Amino acid sequence: MPIFLAILGYWIHLLRRPMDARLKRRLAGASAILVLGIALVALWVRQRPAGLTDLYVWGEIAGVLAVYLMTWSLLLATRARWLEPWFGGLDQMYLWHRRSAVAGMLLLLPHAIMTSAGRPADERASTVGLALGFFSALGLFGLVAISLPVSAEFSACPTNAGSFCTASSESSWRWV
Repeated sequence: MPIFLAILGYWIHLLRRPMDARLKRRLAGASAILVLGIALVALWVRQRPAGLTDLYVWGEIAGVLAVYLMTWSLLLATRARWLEPWFGGLDQMYLWHRRSAVAGMLLLLPHAIMTSAGRPADERASTVGLALGFFSALGLFGLVAISLPVSAEFSACPTNAGSFCTASSESSWRWV
C-alpha cells in the first residue's frame, strides 16, 4: 500500500507541474501498466483464500502478474494508433511491449516453483492443469526463441536508440 500511495503522490506532483498536456499524457500508458499491476496484487492479497500457505499465494500472484503483463504485451503488439499518444509514440509502445513480455516470462519461473513447493499437503496437483501449464510454457518459450534472432539483428544495428535500420544482403545497414 505505501508503494501505491507513493506512486499516487508522484502523479499528483506531475499533474500539478506546468507542462504541456502532451507530455503529461505520454506518461499515462506506462503508469497505467504499473498502477493496475500494483492494484491487482493488492486485490489478490486482500481476497486471499483461507488455508493456503504464503509461498503458494505468492506463487499465484506471480502467475497472475505474468498473465497480466503478457496481456499488456499482446495489446501493445497490435500497434493500435489510439494507444500511441498515451505511451509517447510507437517506439515507446514497442519498448513497453518488450518490458512487459520479458517481465511476464520471468515471472513464470517463480510461479512454477512457488506453487509446486507451497502446495498444501492435502491438495494434489491436477494432471490436466500441469499438462496445460507445461504446454503453455513450451509455446511461450517457443515464441521467445523465434523472436531472439530478430532481436539480436536489431541490437547489432549501428545506430542510436530510436533509429530504425535493416540489414541488406551485403551486410551493410540501410536506414528505413
